[in-house]
Amino acid sequence: MQEYEEDGRLICLSCGRPFALLAPHLARAHGMSSVEYREAYELPRRLSLRAAALTERAREQGRARYQQRPDIREAMERGRTNAPDTSAIPSSQETAMRSMVRAARKRGGQGHAEAARRRMEERVARVGFANLPDYFQARAETSISAMARELGASRTAVSAWRKRVQEA
Repeated sequence: MQEYEEDGRLICLSCGRPFALLAPHLARAHGMSSVEYREAYELPRRLSLRAAALTERAREQGRARYQQRPDIREAMERGRTNAPDTSAIPSSQETAMRSMVRAARKRGGQGHAEAARRRMEERVARVGFANLPDYFQARAETSISAMARELGASRTAVSAWRKRVQEA
Protein backbone atom coordinates (compact mmCIF):
# COMPACT_ATOMS: atom_id res chain seq x y z
CA MET A 1 0.00 0.00 0.00
CA GLN A 2 3.05 2.21 -0.42
CA GLU A 3 1.40 4.42 -3.08
CA TYR A 4 -1.44 5.17 -0.66
CA GLU A 5 0.79 6.27 2.23
CA GLU A 6 1.64 9.78 3.34
CA ASP A 7 3.88 10.58 6.31
CA GLY A 8 3.64 7.00 7.53
CA ARG A 9 -0.17 6.97 7.45
CA LEU A 10 -2.59 5.43 4.97
CA ILE A 11 -4.72 7.66 2.79
CA CYS A 12 -8.40 6.78 2.70
CA LEU A 13 -9.37 6.47 -0.94
CA SER A 14 -12.95 7.50 -0.10
CA CYS A 15 -12.23 10.85 1.54
CA GLY A 16 -8.47 11.42 1.14
CA ARG A 17 -7.72 11.77 4.85
CA PRO A 18 -4.68 9.99 6.44
CA PHE A 19 -5.04 7.31 9.15
CA ALA A 20 -2.73 4.87 10.92
CA LEU A 21 -5.59 2.32 11.06
CA LEU A 22 -8.04 2.50 8.21
CA ALA A 23 -10.63 -0.12 9.23
CA PRO A 24 -12.15 1.79 12.19
CA HIS A 25 -12.39 4.96 10.06
CA LEU A 26 -14.10 3.06 7.25
CA ALA A 27 -16.71 1.66 9.62
CA ARG A 28 -17.41 4.96 11.39
CA ALA A 29 -17.16 7.49 8.58
CA HIS A 30 -18.16 5.50 5.51
CA GLY A 31 -20.21 2.64 6.95
CA MET A 32 -18.22 0.03 5.09
CA SER A 33 -16.21 -3.00 6.08
CA SER A 34 -12.61 -3.64 5.06
CA VAL A 35 -13.83 -6.20 2.54
CA GLU A 36 -16.27 -3.73 0.96
CA TYR A 37 -13.55 -1.07 0.80
CA ARG A 38 -11.11 -3.42 -0.90
CA GLU A 39 -13.79 -4.46 -3.40
CA ALA A 40 -14.83 -0.85 -4.10
CA TYR A 41 -11.27 0.17 -4.94
CA GLU A 42 -10.19 -3.20 -6.38
CA LEU A 43 -7.47 -3.66 -3.78
CA PRO A 44 -5.89 -7.07 -3.06
CA ARG A 45 -7.60 -9.05 -0.29
CA ARG A 46 -4.39 -9.47 1.68
CA LEU A 47 -3.49 -5.79 1.57
CA SER A 48 -3.02 -4.45 5.09
CA LEU A 49 -5.14 -1.51 6.17
CA ARG A 50 -2.63 -0.65 8.88
CA ALA A 51 0.26 1.77 8.32
CA ALA A 52 3.67 0.15 7.90
CA ALA A 53 5.08 2.03 10.91
CA LEU A 54 2.29 0.70 13.12
CA THR A 55 2.85 -2.84 11.84
CA GLU A 56 6.56 -2.57 12.54
CA ARG A 57 5.94 -1.22 16.05
CA ALA A 58 3.57 -4.15 16.78
CA ARG A 59 6.19 -6.58 15.44
CA GLU A 60 8.87 -5.05 17.70
CA GLN A 61 6.59 -5.22 20.73
CA GLY A 62 5.84 -8.87 19.98
CA ARG A 63 9.53 -9.67 19.73
CA ALA A 64 10.20 -7.87 23.02
CA ARG A 65 7.40 -9.84 24.73
CA TYR A 66 8.82 -13.04 23.27
CA GLN A 67 12.27 -12.24 24.72
CA GLN A 68 10.93 -11.20 28.14
CA ARG A 69 8.49 -14.05 28.72
CA PRO A 70 9.93 -17.58 28.92
CA ASP A 71 6.40 -19.06 29.06
CA ILE A 72 5.61 -17.58 25.65
CA ARG A 73 8.90 -18.84 24.21
CA GLU A 74 8.30 -22.35 25.56
CA ALA A 75 4.74 -22.45 24.23
CA MET A 76 5.88 -21.31 20.79
CA GLU A 77 8.75 -23.79 20.74
CA ARG A 78 6.42 -26.66 21.72
CA GLY A 79 4.03 -25.63 19.01
CA ARG A 80 0.40 -24.86 19.43
CA THR A 81 -2.04 -27.70 19.89
CA ASN A 82 -5.75 -27.92 20.58
CA ALA A 83 -5.28 -30.89 22.88
CA PRO A 84 -4.78 -30.20 26.59
CA ASP A 85 -1.33 -30.70 28.12
CA THR A 86 -1.37 -34.26 29.45
CA SER A 87 2.26 -34.47 30.59
CA ALA A 88 1.37 -34.33 34.32
CA ILE A 89 -1.61 -36.71 34.10
CA PRO A 90 -1.19 -40.42 34.95
CA SER A 91 -1.50 -42.69 31.93
CA SER A 92 -5.00 -44.05 32.73
CA GLN A 93 -6.33 -40.53 33.09
CA GLU A 94 -4.39 -39.48 30.01
CA THR A 95 -6.12 -42.19 27.99
CA ALA A 96 -9.52 -41.04 29.25
CA MET A 97 -8.63 -37.41 28.46
CA ARG A 98 -7.59 -38.29 24.92
CA SER A 99 -10.81 -40.23 24.31
CA MET A 100 -12.84 -37.25 25.58
CA VAL A 101 -10.94 -34.92 23.23
CA ARG A 102 -11.55 -37.29 20.30
CA ALA A 103 -15.25 -37.53 21.15
CA ALA A 104 -15.54 -33.74 21.37
CA ARG A 105 -13.85 -33.33 18.01
CA LYS A 106 -16.15 -35.96 16.50
CA ARG A 107 -19.23 -34.08 17.78
CA GLY A 108 -17.93 -31.06 15.92
CA GLY A 109 -18.83 -28.44 18.49
CA GLN A 110 -22.14 -30.01 19.45
CA GLY A 111 -21.10 -29.76 23.10
CA HIS A 112 -20.62 -26.00 22.76
CA ALA A 113 -24.17 -25.54 21.46
CA GLU A 114 -25.57 -27.60 24.31
CA ALA A 115 -23.59 -25.59 26.86
CA ALA A 116 -24.77 -22.31 25.31
CA ARG A 117 -28.39 -23.48 25.50
CA ARG A 118 -27.94 -24.47 29.17
CA ARG A 119 -26.48 -21.05 29.98
CA MET A 120 -29.37 -19.25 28.29
CA GLU A 121 -31.92 -21.49 30.05
CA GLU A 122 -30.24 -20.70 33.39
CA ARG A 123 -30.59 -16.98 32.67
CA VAL A 124 -34.25 -17.42 31.76
CA ALA A 125 -34.82 -19.43 34.97
CA ARG A 126 -33.24 -16.63 37.04
CA VAL A 127 -35.94 -14.23 35.83
CA GLY A 128 -38.70 -16.71 36.66
CA PHE A 129 -39.45 -18.71 33.51
CA ALA A 130 -39.43 -22.48 33.07
CA ASN A 131 -37.88 -22.55 29.60
CA LEU A 132 -36.88 -20.50 26.57
CA PRO A 133 -40.19 -20.79 24.64
CA ASP A 134 -42.16 -19.57 27.68
CA TYR A 135 -39.82 -16.61 28.12
CA PHE A 136 -39.93 -15.51 24.49
CA GLN A 137 -43.71 -15.96 24.30
CA ALA A 138 -44.21 -13.81 27.41
CA ARG A 139 -41.78 -11.19 26.11
CA ALA A 140 -43.10 -11.09 22.53
CA GLU A 141 -43.66 -7.31 22.69
CA THR A 142 -40.37 -6.57 24.50
CA SER A 143 -37.41 -5.21 22.56
CA ILE A 144 -34.28 -7.30 22.06
CA SER A 145 -32.26 -4.68 23.96
CA ALA A 146 -34.57 -4.87 26.98
CA MET A 147 -34.45 -8.68 26.99
CA ALA A 148 -30.65 -8.60 26.68
CA ARG A 149 -30.41 -6.31 29.71
CA GLU A 150 -32.82 -8.46 31.68
CA LEU A 151 -30.93 -11.68 30.89
CA GLY A 152 -27.44 -10.22 31.08
CA ALA A 153 -26.68 -11.40 27.55
CA SER A 154 -25.77 -9.75 24.27
CA ARG A 155 -28.48 -8.53 21.90
CA THR A 156 -27.04 -10.83 19.24
CA ALA A 157 -27.37 -13.88 21.48
CA VAL A 158 -30.91 -13.01 22.55
CA SER A 159 -31.95 -12.37 18.96
CA ALA A 160 -30.44 -15.66 17.79
CA TRP A 161 -32.13 -17.64 20.58
CA ARG A 162 -35.49 -15.99 19.90
CA LYS A 163 -35.18 -16.91 16.23
CA ARG A 164 -34.25 -20.52 17.09
CA VAL A 165 -37.19 -20.86 19.44
CA GLN A 166 -39.61 -19.40 16.87
CA GLU A 167 -38.34 -21.77 14.16
CA ALA A 168 -38.67 -24.84 16.42
